[in-house]
Amino acid sequence: MLWKRAISLAVGLVLVVGSGDAAGQLEVRLGSPVARHEGGFGLIRSVVELSSGSVLLADPLGTVLVRLDRALGRADTLGRLGAGPEEYRQPDIVHPLPGDSALLVDLGNSRLTVIGPDGRFGPTLSMLQGSGGEAGAGGMLTLMAGATDDRGGVYFQGSGMGPDGVRDSIELFRYDRGTQQIQTVAMLKAIAAEQRETGSAIIRNVRVMPVPLSPSDGWAVSGSGTVYVARSGDYRVEVMAAGGARRTGNPVSYRAVPIGQAEREEYAQEQARNGAIGMRVEVVNGERTVSLSRNRPRGAPSADLAWPRQKPPFAAGSLRVDRTGRVWVRRHQAAGVPALYDVFDAQGAHVGSVRFPADRVLVGFGASGLYAAYLDDVDLHHLERYALPL
Repeated sequence: MLWKRAISLAVGLVLVVGSGDAAGQLEVRLGSPVARHEGGFGLIRSVVELSSGSVLLADPLGTVLVRLDRALGRADTLGRLGAGPEEYRQPDIVHPLPGDSALLVDLGNSRLTVIGPDGRFGPTLSMLQGSGGEAGAGGMLTLMAGATDDRGGVYFQGSGMGPDGVRDSIELFRYDRGTQQIQTVAMLKAIAAEQRETGSAIIRNVRVMPVPLSPSDGWAVSGSGTVYVARSGDYRVEVMAAGGARRTGNPVSYRAVPIGQAEREEYAQEQARNGAIGMRVEVVNGERTVSLSRNRPRGAPSADLAWPRQKPPFAAGSLRVDRTGRVWVRRHQAAGVPALYDVFDAQGAHVGSVRFPADRVLVGFGASGLYAAYLDDVDLHHLERYALPL
């Protein structure tokens, strides 16, 4: 793979363009990028900035783990494809760990791998864990790590499937890498889904199909272990400190976005670009095997799914916590409108909104700025760094 040198651009002025919700919070525009990596990736879901300013990035569709230098120019590939030491099959996402380390979610090998500050691969942990009595399909929990904290915690959602079928609410779990204990830290509204079964008594196929753009709760976790949950019912943010203190912000007013043909087409395009995680469970003679992968869906969502009449207030998987302890939530927009992120403080109060340039989405934060991924005209993802505008 060839990598081009980064281009450093001047920082644009942050412009106040109007007011946000009914409380009069300001909306500002993101300025120009201060650094950009010109090489393209299949998909960028998150980045981890190290103390040196270098950046770790996992590309699940390009099947590569990369470390970029501070200027986002030079790119070094870490590890290689395979199932052994220093290897991965599908590196999906990276999360920060203390001491300039990171946790790699390797879907292809169904394991979590510690990446040391020198880029070497360390201990691994199976993503498939016994539920220990907690809710989970078939007595199994999948550590699909969505966040980490500085105390060794790995956070992940419970299964949307239970013994009686599709579940309306799911757990947010914390797995402690030291004690290997799993605890429930919050309950979340699950995305609506339809369960369909085919086959016979001998061979039974169960397919769970999420309802596109149905409301669900989103969450994120800071390094200190503070959990932020965005509630989709009345659009507010709950803040749960590691010590047990809880705070709830006021509901945020928003303009509902009707779902028309343009929104359906945009949703299908985003799914095709970003891929979706598939889980395959096979039981042969009582022995269970589980495989995970991220693939690009083929075709549009099933036409007979019951789409909602309007979009939920925000994208549940969009939440990110910056270095100051504020959580950023991407508000749903009409088709073709650039992304708008609402920013909430550690009390759950809405402090402002940031409008991103077209085709940009937030993928992480550094010591003094944020990282966004953008799409080019051939659907390759590129990484940019911006100064914080708010």
